[in-house]
Amino acid sequence: MAQGNRDEASVLAAWLRRRAERVVTAMSGAEAVSLARDLVPDWIFVDDALPDMSSVEVAHRVRSSEELESAQVVALVDDRGGGVPLPFDDVLRRPLHGEQLERLIGGSP
Repeated sequence: MAQGNRDEASVLAAWLRRRAERVVTAMSGAEAVSLARDLVPDWIFVDDALPDMSSVEVAHRVRSSEELESAQVVALVDDRGGGVPLPFDDVLRRPLHGEQLERLIGGSP
């Protein structure tokens, strides 16, 4: 998870830890890309307010790695409506709710 807001990162990470074997939080885009390449996660959640690069740039860098082709990349955005922005697989809109996460990843790890 790449998250620019520590409080929101803590809440989202706590929810994900109940459903996943491992949750890793990055506080910048560069750190997120590096961790994703090292850990090859199933899911990558990317905040739209990272300090060093846009969420779209993070997603493009992740997508450029062959080993990460199957990772689901999800944008965390303010609630503005609209569809899923490219190059993301899905979007979570703020304020975040457990129902959104359940819909997205279900109850399985």
